[in-house]
Parts: sequence; C-alpha cells; structure tokens
Amino acid sequence: MTAILPPAGPAVEVESLDSALATIHDRWVPRLAAVLSPAMAPRSRFWERWEVTRRFAGEFQHWLQMEFALAEGIGERLAPEARVRLATQRAALERTGTELMRTARHQWNPGLMAMLSRRLLELTQCWCAEVELVTMGLTTDDLPQPVRAVLERMAR
Repeated sequence: MTAILPPAGPAVEVESLDSALATIHDRWVPRLAAVLSPAMAPRSRFWERWEVTRRFAGEFQHWLQMEFALAEGIGERLAPEARVRLATQRAALERTGTELMRTARHQWNPGLMAMLSRRLLELTQCWCAEVELVTMGLTTDDLPQPVRAVLERMAR
C-alpha cells in the first residue's frame, strides 16, 4: 500500500523575537555609534555637536519610540520584573536623550556633550541587550498585529 502525502507547501518560518530584534539592533547600534562619535570628542566643535543632535533627533528618536512601543505591546507577556527593568532603562534613555538635545541647543560644554553621547550609546546597548533577553521564548507569531507592524517598520 502506498501512502499518499499532501504536496509540499512552502515552509513556514517562525522567527524568535529575540533573534529578530538582535538583527535589527545589529544594524541600528553601530549607526547610532557612528552618528554620536563626533560629539564624543571632548573638544568637538559646535557644528559637529549640532549635526549629532540633528541626526539623533531625526533618525534615532523615532527608532527608540518604536522600540518603546514594541516593549509596551508585549508587556503583558513579560514577567513583572522584566517590565520594571525595561521601564527603568527607558526612563534613563529618555532623560539622557533630552539632556543631550538641551546641551546642544544651549551650546554648553563640549565635555558634557561627550559624556552624554557616550552615556546614550551605553544605555542604548543595555536596552537592546535587555529587550532581547526578556523576549527569549517569544516568537514573532506571538505578537499582536499592531506590535508585529511596529517590528516590521523597525526592520526596514
């Protein structure tokens, strides 16, 4: 007797959320480092610092907002301790980004701008590592449609 097998269809690939985020972070974090690097020099010129803040405001604040929206969208699926850690890191990132922008606008000390730029990069790296860690075990199929749409926009 011969078994009749259904025709092979396309393989459905389910991606782990932490893997999807790691791919996105592997692209964005080096870009952020490149944008911030001129301001990390304690003797950077005003126009270098201004360009850093202009690019940060234009590209990276939007990306961070998508990161935060994704974290909020999956919050109910995370352990309470994970939500607290993400909220704490989000607050630190937002404070540092605001301080960086304010420092640039007021032409304050280039040394302060260098310190804030380094801090922002470090906090972003910590955020990325934490969000990848807390999303282990979730897949992109586990995401509600609005959160999946955010993830798709982040991947572009």
